[in-house]
Amino acid sequence: MCSCAKIGLEIEQNFSELLDLHLFPDDENEETCKKIQLRLPLIVRYNVLSVETASEQYSHFDSEKGMVELNGTALYGPEVSYLNHSVSIISRMSVGDVMFFVTNRHISSGEELCFSYIEHELLCESEEKRTAVLDMDFKDYSDNDENDFNEASKKRQKLAAKKSKARIGPMIDALVQNEIMSTQPFERLELILDLLTNPESIEPEQVFQCDNYTLHSLHAITLEQLGRSAEALPEWQACIDFATKNFPAIDENTMNLHVQAALCAKHAKKLDAATLHAKNALEMHDKLWGGGKHRFLKRYADDFLKPLRPISKKQMAVDLQELFA
Repeated sequence: MCSCAKIGLEIEQNFSELLDLHLFPDDENEETCKKIQLRLPLIVRYNVLSVETASEQYSHFDSEKGMVELNGTALYGPEVSYLNHSVSIISRMSVGDVMFFVTNRHISSGEELCFSYIEHELLCESEEKRTAVLDMDFKDYSDNDENDFNEASKKRQKLAAKKSKARIGPMIDALVQNEIMSTQPFERLELILDLLTNPESIEPEQVFQCDNYTLHSLHAITLEQLGRSAEALPEWQACIDFATKNFPAIDENTMNLHVQAALCAKHAKKLDAATLHAKNALEMHDKLWGGGKHRFLKRYADDFLKPLRPISKKQMAVDLQELFA
């Protein structure tokens, strides 16, 4: 695993130097290197993918580094490479350099196991947008899309024609998020509200539902930093509503949204809401990891003590114990 997201490009650039390394017998070197140069870039392209430990993202944000400590690039081993793409059959989880998978529904005998190659935030988008974001040589179909194959094909051709002219993907991507969060809180608040209430006029192909979800989460974080927890709570709830509707049934991001909503509600003295969100978070964590409250606090206690809110670590520890102990 490598923390540099550009490593895949560097690997591809090095392929051109294979011939000069003379790794094979002289009479076979050129032909063998040509075969490797043809196949290996494709293997790397489809198997050097991102790795994210997403569950702690709200408590690990750094205004200068963004979320880089939680992101990396890895060459997926053969067991993972055998898994094809689909929208929601199983979910991929990462803890450090350990990866595992959780099913989201009952799996029938002989059924193929697939997982999403794209972020769960994008699963609600149209087939042509998901395919464009994948940027691979296949189309992303869900069961609901198959009944309209011809129409979808026409849309894909239209989208492909535009793809060379404009980047297809969410407007509020990682770079834009980092740029927004690097501004001062009051300035950031105005910027986020402007983006939420006055969206830019862009092509329909560039409109992604997940942009609003991302903006609501940034809005909640900013309000919490300013000590305005009562205003932040509806923003967390908006994120939870989006996740519950669009993410797989068992999703660590959804669990963490409930955690943040619970801590926010506790700080806002809305104890009933805090208790409910804490209960939902613990139930989802137990489905994923087991171990009950003890394992939950053991895994996340340090992460939740990060200075997301303007309260002391001592008070945050008390809140955690009251909500989750």
